[in-house]
Amino acid sequence: MRPLRFLKIVVLTGTILVSGSCNSGEAGNTGEVDADRIFLDYHFTAYEEGGDIALKLQYRAGGPQGSALLLAPPAGVTVDGQPVPVDSSGIDGAFYELVKPFSDFSGSHVIVYTDANGKKLEETVEFPPLDLAGVLPDTLDRSGIEVPLAGLGKGDLVQVLLTDTSAYSPGIERTDSLRDGVLRISEQELSRIKSGPVNFQLLRHRIRPLSNPTAAGGKLTVTYAIAREVFIR
Repeated sequence: MRPLRFLKIVVLTGTILVSGSCNSGEAGNTGEVDADRIFLDYHFTAYEEGGDIALKLQYRAGGPQGSALLLAPPAGVTVDGQPVPVDSSGIDGAFYELVKPFSDFSGSHVIVYTDANGKKLEETVEFPPLDLAGVLPDTLDRSGIEVPLAGLGKGDLVQVLLTDTSAYSPGIERTDSLRDGVLRISEQELSRIKSGPVNFQLLRHRIRPLSNPTAAGGKLTVTYAIAREVFIR
């Protein structure tokens, strides 16, 4: 069984997790918005294959759907004491991003956001990987699949995607909260997939409010993804 590159953008509850929320218009800056009206939007994303973790931090005017803002001094953000540089795109607007080797990112990490008034809001983040607790066979029967997973926390969501590589079929795409740590795919679901090679993707989504937000709020989204190519008989 070999690792597989992700072939599609993964969508959960209408939000593209890897790239963040859509944002149009030119970015303003935090000096133009009351500090308590800035929503803190933090995304951490890692793919098993790539070996890196991407930290993407955005500061939105008014709420989670607001325009992304530039941090005007004295506002700024650090991760573990390292200043995070700004970038931007036509879709996302302004964002602050670091890419780190996953091997260097075990344990707890601290994001410190300093607002326009010099107030510091500190957030501690952990990023445990998602692991297959057992061996996923190269060839799977249609009688049903059980995949034990390690690295799940309370409230975590696991998204599963199975798509054909050789012929079109509807495939499988669903999101579950696994109480016993075992992902189950039924015989009925597998009947929608043609025999042959299949892209098997698992994504763990951990979403929670920030511990120290502004009055407008804040959210942390942590995504870890693994992928394999298997054969369905």
